[in-house]
Amino acid sequence: MTQRAPIFALVILLLFFLGWFLIELFAWQGIKTLTRDLARPLQKGLRYTYLALSALAWIGLILGIFLAMNRSPQRMIWTGYILGYIVLINFPKILFAAFLMLEDVVRYIQKWTSSGDVPLASRRKFISQIGIMLAAVPFTAVLYGIIRGRYDYKIHRVELTFDDLPEAFDGLTVTQISDVHSGSFDSTEDVQRGLDMIQDLGSDMIVFTGDIVNEVSDEIKPWIPAFAALSAPLGKYSVLGNHDYGDSVRWASPFE
Repeated sequence: MTQRAPIFALVILLLFFLGWFLIELFAWQGIKTLTRDLARPLQKGLRYTYLALSALAWIGLILGIFLAMNRSPQRMIWTGYILGYIVLINFPKILFAAFLMLEDVVRYIQKWTSSGDVPLASRRKFISQIGIMLAAVPFTAVLYGIIRGRYDYKIHRVELTFDDLPEAFDGLTVTQISDVHSGSFDSTEDVQRGLDMIQDLGSDMIVFTGDIVNEVSDEIKPWIPAFAALSAPLGKYSVLGNHDYGDSVRWASPFE
């Protein structure tokens, strides 16, 4: 079993790179089709931009693997940024390539089952246009999530009812905060706006249910004064989330 494990891992790795090569091939063919009729300078600019973004994603993947293996506190933070870029570029590309692959399968089936010619060039461009529009949806969603989504706060009001609830708890209000991931913050104004929303609720109690940081405790230090200003009549309480334990980081000592 031990001898087979490296072989199995190598096969999986080869299949991954083969699959990714097909994705890159179909996506590149789609980009070429979409830019085929453009003016030469614009055509070259768009194609080179696409190739540069794809190359950076591959470089990021290799660098991200290296950083993840090292698992130092500082490098794990950069791993998160690299992962965000890889998802931003590659997830839409997978959707785009998969759409073109499916179209090719359908086209070849039609070719084998039909005696007439199946139009290629115009249809290919039309399908590529639909594919790129579909790919733009996850691209826009991921980009929004990276840039602004972290500050798109939502308040969910839930009323709980218990048959055996003591009368003293009737009407008690609790504000629950979760998954702050303070290492992703970069705007004092937007963080304060979220904290003001919490304070304005005027709840009897505030509870925090984990993941105040991404990887290391230093991430929350710049925001401690702002979070410490939160107040509630019955107090503030907290538990740790998996990110708060720092399990994904290789520490220099058990004490650290």
